[in-house]
Order: sequence, then structure tokens, then C-alpha cells
Amino acid sequence: MTPLLRGFPLLFAVLALPPAAAGDDSYNRIRFQVEVSERVANDRMQAVLAAETEAATADEVADSINRSMRWALEQSRDIEGVTVSTGSYRITPVYRKDRPERWRGLQELRLDGSDFAALGQLIGTLQQRLQIKHTGFFIAAATREAVETRLIDQAIERFQQRAGQIRQRFGAEPFHLVEASVNTAGGGQPQPLLRMQAMAEAAAPVLEGGEGEVAVSVSGVIELE
Repeated sequence: MTPLLRGFPLLFAVLALPPAAAGDDSYNRIRFQVEVSERVANDRMQAVLAAETEAATADEVADSINRSMRWALEQSRDIEGVTVSTGSYRITPVYRKDRPERWRGLQELRLDGSDFAALGQLIGTLQQRLQIKHTGFFIAAATREAVETRLIDQAIERFQQRAGQIRQRFGAEPFHLVEASVNTAGGGQPQPLLRMQAMAEAAAPVLEGGEGEVAVSVSGVIELE
């Protein structure tokens, strides 16, 4: 019985060995990431304007907003390169001492397009009766896709170069790619304009789209022999 009992500690020691000792070679895997980016001119713009008013009754508010919006849509019709749509519409009471004293309403008008000159001219006209809420400049989807396609090739090439550098510095044989992922990010940021009250005559705002950034990153794991 004694020799048998002496063998148990050795058996337990073998079972407790870490996975690497049992033939798992994942310890020579290295994870890293590379990124490439490019500044791209924003070629798309969105603007949100609103018809806002306040009156003694909800009916008066609705009538005023509806008249202003019909006028705005008439001014916006058939302008080439500009897409027009209406946004949120709300009429709410203004309370005083737990009672509705007046009513306030708002309806948004959304403009979208790539012709900044036409958009600027239209906004200048609409400012007669609408207020500018905000504007934003962005990279069009087709432009972004073309840039991303080019950057993906560059990012993969840089990933391969970095993997070769790592392999060489570690003095290893050719590496194996275990896993990889490609991610994209970036884009134009909103460029706010000052809130303006409606005015009888308004000059067209000067619009400059600026640039956005498109970025592509490649992350992955390589295994050194």
C-alpha cells in the first residue's frame, strides 16, 4: 500500500500543470493594432430650421405655424440639389400657477444637400419667417466608401509590415495570422450657426463645410513560430 500512496502527489502535480506545459503554444501569440486616416472635405450638409410661435390659444399657434411652414415649403420647392422634409411638430401649454396661460408651438424643416451655395441662398430666404436651429457638415456616403476602400488596403499593408517587424525583432520564423478585424471611424462634425430671430430681409449665410476625418484600423493576433 505504501508505494501506491507515494504516487498520488506526482499524479496530482501532473494534472495541475498549466495548459502551456500540456502542448498549448498560445503563449507566443501577439496582439496589436495599426491605424491609417485621411482628411476629407465634407461634401454634404444638413440644416434644421423651425417655425416657432406663441399665442393665447392652441388654435392660433397651429394656424401660425401651418402658415409659416406652407410658405417655407413653397420657397423650397424645385430647388435642384436640395432635399426638403418636415420634422417634429409640437404644441405645448405654458403654465402659470398650475394653469395653461399661453400656448407655444414649433415645427422643424430639414434641408439636406451637397450644393452649399443653393442651401445658403435658401436658408437666407427662409430666415424671413423661420429660425435656424443648427447645421451640420458631413462626408457623403459614396465619398466615405471610396476613401475607406483605399484606406483598408493601406491599413492591411501596414499591419503586415508591423507583423514582419515584430517577427524580426523577436528573431522568430515566419508568423501565422490567427485572427484580424477591420474597423472604420470618423466623419464630419456639426458646425453650429448662431440662433437667429426671423427677419424681414436676411443675407444668405456664408457656408464652409471644412473637413472630416476617415480612419481605418486593423487589429489582430499573430503567432510566432
